[in-house]
Amino acid sequence: MQKIRTDGFVQKTPTNEDEMIAQWNYLLATKGTLKVFLPSLEKFVKIHSLSTPDISNLSEGILRSQFFKSKVYKQSICREAQWVFRIKSSRSAWELIPVNANVRSLPGVPPNWEIFPGLSNLEEKYYLIDKEQANLLSNETSVDWQKQEIINLLTSLDLNLLFAQPKNVNYFVNFLIQNRQLIGQSEIQTCLINIVREAFITIGIENLQQEQYNEAIKKIVALIHPEKRLKLKQVTYNWQAIQPVLDALYQLDIEQPLLIYELFEPNSPVSTGSLSNEQVKFILTCLSQLLITATTQQVAKKILEQILEQINSLETVLNLVSNLALFFGYNHQQNKTYIYSYLSLQQYKQKYLLFRGDKRDYETPIATAVKAALPECKLIFIEPKISMILEKTSTLRAIPKLEPQTCLQLLATKPDLGNSRQRTNLLKELINHV
Repeated sequence: MQKIRTDGFVQKTPTNEDEMIAQWNYLLATKGTLKVFLPSLEKFVKIHSLSTPDISNLSEGILRSQFFKSKVYKQSICREAQWVFRIKSSRSAWELIPVNANVRSLPGVPPNWEIFPGLSNLEEKYYLIDKEQANLLSNETSVDWQKQEIINLLTSLDLNLLFAQPKNVNYFVNFLIQNRQLIGQSEIQTCLINIVREAFITIGIENLQQEQYNEAIKKIVALIHPEKRLKLKQVTYNWQAIQPVLDALYQLDIEQPLLIYELFEPNSPVSTGSLSNEQVKFILTCLSQLLITATTQQVAKKILEQILEQINSLETVLNLVSNLALFFGYNHQQNKTYIYSYLSLQQYKQKYLLFRGDKRDYETPIATAVKAALPECKLIFIEPKISMILEKTSTLRAIPKLEPQTCLQLLATKPDLGNSRQRTNLLKELINHV
């Protein structure tokens, strides 16, 4: 029997009594006794009315035994049937199933079947089993899902129910991780990206960043290929302003890369995606509308800066949207902030009217003197951060600060001057800086 169990027995015509006994034992074990083992197990369970935990413990013992680990014994035991913990929406229980059954594994019993309508449609077509249980399966039985089956399940998801309770999301994450290899295929990646994007819109960033959901979302995002996602840094602002900006971006016709708000960026692998020029054009056009609304203005501005910092062909993209009002600038003459286009900033720079600086720069004595002496000149100040970004272009390179030298360049253009007293004040300021 030791040789039979270890697959060391060789079938041949017996030449003596000992060999005949050995052949008889082999046939008895492999063709007769072992094939009724699982049906006998089923009867034993029913006769003694064993509880589910007791059946699980018994099955675990059989699975771990040398008896079942033997290739020959296992093949004979599962010749006609298999013993599995079958999952059904009505009742999940241990069950004897045919050896040729179509089997698919799940990470346990779904906490809510309504979340996965596609799964309910499959429970009669397939034998759904709990992969965590000690299922006694034939070596030839595959429990793997097929690509189209995964797609059907993902597209049938009810997101509102999925995120109704943390246990629902955790179950979904376990299902994805269990099928990690299939999840990497292009069509399934697209489904997963659509689910995450829709969750960001439907459930909302504020809800998803809560502790019970945040880690689960990170795990889902980690399953999306790094090159198919792009990180957006966290913006320090209220959620009422952040959510509508992100909603507007997610509703754009940009399938990939998926924009991932930093709160949901996994530690590994980090996002490495990039945007095409046409995609950046769509995003900038969207942000330009959000910049003119008071509630979304500051968040849109921060995200605009991030997008511009990440693109390689900045000048090419800005030329595509040259007339879009995208950049905040302080009009010193009118004491008011406006939003300027790339084209208008170029025109101001050509006239020596564009300067880099903030409040500290346009409230200096020299700035005040220039404003008084040149009442017709619209001095435009743009923030240092935007200035650094725009200086990467050939037309806005080296945007200056308002200093004596740049003031002299402006005067060289022969602008209309104010009265003599104002001209004198300007001259004094220039002399003071020599």
